Amino acid sequence: MGRVAGLAPSVYRQLLRVALPRDLRRRYLGDMVRVFTELHRDARASGGVWAVFGVWRRAVSQTIGGGVRERLRGYGRGARGPGKRNRAGRSPILSHLAQDFRFALRMFARQPGFAATAIGILALGIGATTAIFSVVDGVVLRRLPYPDPGRLIYFDQGSHTFPDYQEWLERLGAFESIVGVLPTRRTMLGHGRPKQIRVGQVTANVFPTFGGSPTRGRLITEDDTQREAPVAVLSFKFWTREFGGDESIEGRSVQLDGMPYEIVGVMRPGFDLPRRFAGQSVDVWTPLNVRRAEYQRRGLYVLRVAGRLRNDATLETARAQMATWEEFAAEAYPESNVSPSGNIRRIPLLRLRDAETVKVRDPLFMLMGAVGLMLLIACVNVANLLLARGADRGRELAVRVALGGSRGRIASQLLTESVVLALAGAVAGLGVAYLGVSALSVVVPDNMPRFHEVGVDLRVLAFAFASAIVTGVGFGIAPAYYASRTNVSDMLKDASGKSSAGRGHVRLKGVLVASEIALALMLSVGAGLLFNSFVRLTRVDPGFEPQNVLAVPLTFGRFDEFGGTDQGGARMRLIRELMDRISGVPGVQSVSGAAVVPFAEDGRCCMMSTSTDESGSDSVRVVIHPSFPGLFETLGMPLVAGRDLRASDVGSAANPVLITRAMAERFFDGESPLGQSIIVGRRRPEAYTVIGLVDDPKFWSLSRDEDFDIFIPFDSVILSDFPFMHLAVRTAGPIEGLPDQLRETIWSLAPDMPLPEIFFLSTRIDESVTGQRLLSTLLLVFSCVAIVLAAGGIYGTMLYAVSQRSHEFGIRMALGADTARIVGEVLRHGVVLTVIGIGFGLAGSVALSRVLESLVFGITAHDIPTYGAVIALLGTVAVAACYLPARKAARMDPMETLRGE
Repeated sequence: MGRVAGLAPSVYRQLLRVALPRDLRRRYLGDMVRVFTELHRDARASGGVWAVFGVWRRAVSQTIGGGVRERLRGYGRGARGPGKRNRAGRSPILSHLAQDFRFALRMFARQPGFAATAIGILALGIGATTAIFSVVDGVVLRRLPYPDPGRLIYFDQGSHTFPDYQEWLERLGAFESIVGVLPTRRTMLGHGRPKQIRVGQVTANVFPTFGGSPTRGRLITEDDTQREAPVAVLSFKFWTREFGGDESIEGRSVQLDGMPYEIVGVMRPGFDLPRRFAGQSVDVWTPLNVRRAEYQRRGLYVLRVAGRLRNDATLETARAQMATWEEFAAEAYPESNVSPSGNIRRIPLLRLRDAETVKVRDPLFMLMGAVGLMLLIACVNVANLLLARGADRGRELAVRVALGGSRGRIASQLLTESVVLALAGAVAGLGVAYLGVSALSVVVPDNMPRFHEVGVDLRVLAFAFASAIVTGVGFGIAPAYYASRTNVSDMLKDASGKSSAGRGHVRLKGVLVASEIALALMLSVGAGLLFNSFVRLTRVDPGFEPQNVLAVPLTFGRFDEFGGTDQGGARMRLIRELMDRISGVPGVQSVSGAAVVPFAEDGRCCMMSTSTDESGSDSVRVVIHPSFPGLFETLGMPLVAGRDLRASDVGSAANPVLITRAMAERFFDGESPLGQSIIVGRRRPEAYTVIGLVDDPKFWSLSRDEDFDIFIPFDSVILSDFPFMHLAVRTAGPIEGLPDQLRETIWSLAPDMPLPEIFFLSTRIDESVTGQRLLSTLLLVFSCVAIVLAAGGIYGTMLYAVSQRSHEFGIRMALGADTARIVGEVLRHGVVLTVIGIGFGLAGSVALSRVLESLVFGITAHDIPTYGAVIALLGTVAVAACYLPARKAARMDPMETLRGE
């Protein structure tokens, strides 16, 4: 036992050698071991094991533990001694941090220009990044506001049939519930002028699946889908807007398409079904009886479907069950589940959050990457500023080292200054972020899902300050490292107080400048490609003349009256009388109509299989356009051959039809289609005679390929009793108040006709490219900022290099050196950095081009003219930024330079 106890001082000495920094070992090792030996001997003499244990505990805590902390924090020679606290009772670490923070504030107060520049650059980078992150977070990353949203699944591929829905209820056992909604519009009467509202006809289990609850009354139940007297549940917004929040609303009725619906409840505030599932915000929910006879047609694709997985089921299980059903349906119902080419109709199952954001996820993540690049450029710029400032502070740092400050302590001080700058930039950047989010809320398209959830909240604040700390450390490490390696003796001998930049220092600044140029090039190439794509998109010929053409949507009856009770003759007489009256309005040149006019939000009218023979062997899906005579003249859609529809074509045995050029090439292979027949429909095929040929119009989007379109008389037997249509009105020019005149004219004949937005086709086309315009504009703004920052970085670097070599240039010019040679030498250095940066940026742009492939139109992601233009622009800006410092070097007065040295 005594022999073991005698080893204690030796063990303690070895532990101290490992734990203590070298300078502390040199100063205190002997004293520490001596004190420990005495305490250990006294503890053993007292005969208590706990006394010996207490000596070891205090020794480890006060000596070895303190030494480890000092080593990790790098305080070395500047420490007060292991384990000691200052008079305020704080540990040395906190005390040093407080000192560093106060010192950083004093330094920035003495150099407000430097601080303002650095904070401004960081505020721009962090603010833009935070603004875009708030959009990405609110739209893509944040959980859906429903219970256990990860188990909510969307049945993709558009709308579905009621029979399919009923079979899924029986066959897809992986789902706890499967729900459906039929989104439509109804005419509300009894509250002033008739107006169209959004109605969601839902199955009874929708609200339990999505966690809906009423604020008044009750919700829809299974019994409501069976009763003859219909009921309705109002959304909270609709209740407050139309009924003023009347608390006695239960039991009252709302008139929808002339039918009274008993109001049984009001939904809680803020609740809405997902946009991809139910469309835009629903005003009124009504029950949907999926077993009604008129819904049992397999060609009626109007029901949107979602489901909730069971706790023990996975998405892969559900997909496997769906694949089994698809094979069954292809054999049992080939007419509706197998395409003319023999492909089985597939129903992709997606997580609801993915389905909600599938169209905006890639552009948003691309924007996030773009602002990330801009933030990196801002960090590099600030790092360059700190490197130059560190060189100017050479004498100060040398004096601190000479007075005993450790290099770790100095690096810590400089790193603290960087973090303080970044935090100040984050605070200022939050203001930029607020402004950015407010600006985005004005210009973001209405179809952006979940944008109402976007805001600068605690999550976004945490992101901003986390970004600040990371960027502060990121751009502060290199300047702190090089500044802490100041050569004390050389620095104290130098009367200027500025350090001479070593090769590593100069090389680092060159790397930073080349990195700025590379990042700016990558960002600018992406912006250039998208802007080029947007310009090409806006120049696409839609196939008609949209200027001065108004579209007037009309609704005639309830959406669920398929094959219904409306008298077609009375409807046609009303339409013709409306056209006659509107044609007499001053300024109106022509009036016609169709089920759907180009770029109407109702989307496709309908699709049917069409072929040239009754066997249907060569059939394709075509878009049917029920139209009135004069439509092509009113829209400015030129006829290639043949003639337009006429009033005499109504009831004609020939069943006249016009087709597009793409369809003529598909079916008639270069032959004239005029006078030839096509077969429309598979269940009830009808023969139509081609009387005209038109160019391929863009009915739905400027960026999509042409559909196969045919134009048939509106009162054709195949589409009689159509529930809605659009009037097309061409005017002589902009006429103030014309939409109001059209409304009054229509209401004079049909006072109960709802008239939603009357729009110009040219305006709707502009709105269709809002997303592309916004994305390309934001990227252009970010790239311009990046180019300016990169130019500022290379300008500052070259100016710094000139100031460092001012003594050399002065001597050379005093000895007769040519100024052109001085300019060329400085320019050469800057051009080399620019070329290196462009080379790496070009490689990065090519590597990232796959991200842009799905976002560009009319060009490829490797468009050489775009790359060339961006390289030329960035190269010109960089050379110009190099030239100014070069000219300054050439204009130096040698005598003044040497006298200053």
